[in-house]
Amino acid sequence: MDHPADSQSPAARRHPYLRPVSQIECAVAERRKRRPKMGEAPPGPLKKTRTDTLVLGDEPHEEADNVFDTVAAEAESATKEAELAKQHLVDFFSQDLQSNPIKARSTYVGSELSNLHYLTRQRSADQHVYHYPCSNIYIPRVLRNSQAPATPNLIAKDAFVLPPTHVSDVLIADYFNHIHTGLPIIDKDKFMKDYHDSDSAPSILLLQAICLAGSHVTTAFKNNQDLKAAFFRRAKALIDGRYEEDRMHVVQAALLLTWFSDGGDDICANAWWWIGVAARTAIGLGMHRDVGSSKMPETDKCIWRKIWWCLIQLDCLVSLCYGRPQHINLDDCDVPPLGAKDFEASASQDQKNFVMEHARLCAIVSDFVRSHFSLKAKRSGVSRRDALEKVDDALAQWFGNLPPGMRELPTQTTSDSRPLPCLLHLTYNMVLIQFHRPQLVDEHHNHSVGKEADAEICADAASNIIRIFQQLRSHASLRCCWFWAPSAIFTAMLQINRELKCQNSILALRAKDKFESGLQSLRKLARYWLFAVSILRLFQTSSNGNKQAYGTPASGQKPAAAGETFSLDEASTISTVSPKEVIASNTVQAVRSDPHQYQTEEMGWVQPPSFADLSTTNMNLEENRWQTHLDDWQSLYWSDPLANISLDDSFGTFQFEGF
Repeated sequence: MDHPADSQSPAARRHPYLRPVSQIECAVAERRKRRPKMGEAPPGPLKKTRTDTLVLGDEPHEEADNVFDTVAAEAESATKEAELAKQHLVDFFSQDLQSNPIKARSTYVGSELSNLHYLTRQRSADQHVYHYPCSNIYIPRVLRNSQAPATPNLIAKDAFVLPPTHVSDVLIADYFNHIHTGLPIIDKDKFMKDYHDSDSAPSILLLQAICLAGSHVTTAFKNNQDLKAAFFRRAKALIDGRYEEDRMHVVQAALLLTWFSDGGDDICANAWWWIGVAARTAIGLGMHRDVGSSKMPETDKCIWRKIWWCLIQLDCLVSLCYGRPQHINLDDCDVPPLGAKDFEASASQDQKNFVMEHARLCAIVSDFVRSHFSLKAKRSGVSRRDALEKVDDALAQWFGNLPPGMRELPTQTTSDSRPLPCLLHLTYNMVLIQFHRPQLVDEHHNHSVGKEADAEICADAASNIIRIFQQLRSHASLRCCWFWAPSAIFTAMLQINRELKCQNSILALRAKDKFESGLQSLRKLARYWLFAVSILRLFQTSSNGNKQAYGTPASGQKPAAAGETFSLDEASTISTVSPKEVIASNTVQAVRSDPHQYQTEEMGWVQPPSFADLSTTNMNLEENRWQTHLDDWQSLYWSDPLANISLDDSFGTFQFEGF
């Protein structure tokens, strides 16, 4: 387990009064554990001579000596780091493996086939312990205490820009009120203590990621898209630069980055990519193994279990969304299921039930996808009908054991505004359709056994999904939907599109009403997820084409324009401003009613810093984290994934270049 907060220096803490950029010394990004001691004079700023030779200091006769001193310091630092890496195994086995507690980093010794596991078992009597204290500190890629020219391993200064306190307060509160309730991957009590305590500070990576997710659900500010883009850019730069010492924070941040739509790439970006990053990091830490017998603190054991089971849920859902293999194999996992004792005292019973039952559902689906719907299962001769019978039995048993508050689906006629039961039923009905909808191979072979039951299950599940989105719309809860929500309504709309072709006029009319309701939900969901825009245009093209093939407009109909607009949720207080308007006004305007609590603030912290004149820029920066030579950074990390999206005050107008 990583505990970087124990070794943070005061310079890494969040100051109540942050200095302007012009007053901050510029230096290469350093690890918190490797900073110079307090009171140690920082090196002089870098300068360029007329021959573009990088020198230190102000006196010309000292330039050459300073350069050689810098090179020597870099070589010495690299030598020390290499020696630490070479000594790691010796230091690890020199400690008392049976009694030493895990205070900082932990080492996962791997499965029974690994050499580290084999050697550890000879020194540790407990055969059920897989996590031990790590004697080695983190060795980053960057050269610390260096004043050499900037390299691609350095981290852009924008990553350390913090929002004003009144902004971060709102975003953090909205995150814990609307996202943390269903995805409890953060130790809320510890984070809030570090956030409010003047003598400590939360992880800056975690803070940026939480503010990103909070920007997705907040109704307090107008420029949500700009906030999300800024926080995503900064969190991504910190992950790419391997700045964070606590690998658990990397897992948490990667999962939170799934709340941002980073363009149309669904392989090297967006949810698939970030869940893969989180899964690989978590497995490397050994989160998939039971830590109950280890010397890890109890609070850390609890948060590890919650992170792991939330990761299993997201891995299952993203696999279903794209039809790709799962990152996690539950056959390699022995983490006990979540229980009520794993949750915070402030968590409601609904929140506990949702997380536990949604984890159980995703585990069931993951197991059956791997065992009965994989290529290996097909090669082994497992019939689809037998597989469906088994998965239906498991899902029916799961549904029958749901707590009363989770079994009944809220309707529009009730005042129940809880989004969590809706999200639970959304997943359940989505997987029912995906398992039971007809396959081309079945149609070709005229397998009539079970077809009527499959059609009834799919039709009922699609209707439920449409009703769920109606419920979420009526209570302005679409902002609480996770990344897989567009895929869920996509699944239902495909089923309803088949029902539109029914020969019975009554059934076709019912299908048409559901289809129109689905389009309305997609228009509002497009405010939050770019994938919903693509789905909406697909079905609008189909609808305008009067049952013509997808992507083929009907005669006289124009294809969906690049600037097609989608209205916002009328029940929500969210409104947006375009990036141009933000730059022109240079203000963040709170839409809440208390003018004393939310004052007008400068917007300089949202936009990437200017490379022209830093002396006139006033931003909140964590000091001693960036290089003075900014020209090498101009092409790194500054591309805005939402630069081509224009959002005005009334509509979300999505413009895609190159389409």
